[in-house]
Amino acid sequence: MIHSRIEPVVDSQLPREQAGFRRGRSTADQVNLLCQDIEDSFQNNEKAGVVYLDLTAAYDTVWHRGLHLKLLRTIPDRHMVKFIMETLSNRSFILQTSSGQCSRLRRLKNGVPQGSVLSPMLFNVHDQHPRPT
Repeated sequence: MIHSRIEPVVDSQLPREQAGFRRGRSTADQVNLLCQDIEDSFQNNEKAGVVYLDLTAAYDTVWHRGLHLKLLRTIPDRHMVKFIMETLSNRSFILQTSSGQCSRLRRLKNGVPQGSVLSPMLFNVHDQHPRPT
């Protein structure tokens, strides 16, 4: 329910180059955009370059304060933003080894939950940069 309410708003704010976790976008679209940019550069006698990033532990490193600020800029419904941020706060975990020993309770200060339907969208909001003007 939350996802369906905020997806159109978030999607309209993301740059076309951001295809990850978005309906109707694919890797093939990104390859086509890259090829077109390279071809345009060659035709204009310009240089073209590519940077590839591997975002290790991407969901685990989402900074809550930064996400909160970006959600406030992206989603006009402040109550929805507050609700989303409350779902991310006060999360904790305990590790249990194969021998049955348990760690002490640890609190999570950053990150979005693995497997949550909102996490991909929240990651996209967190990872977006302002559009060039």
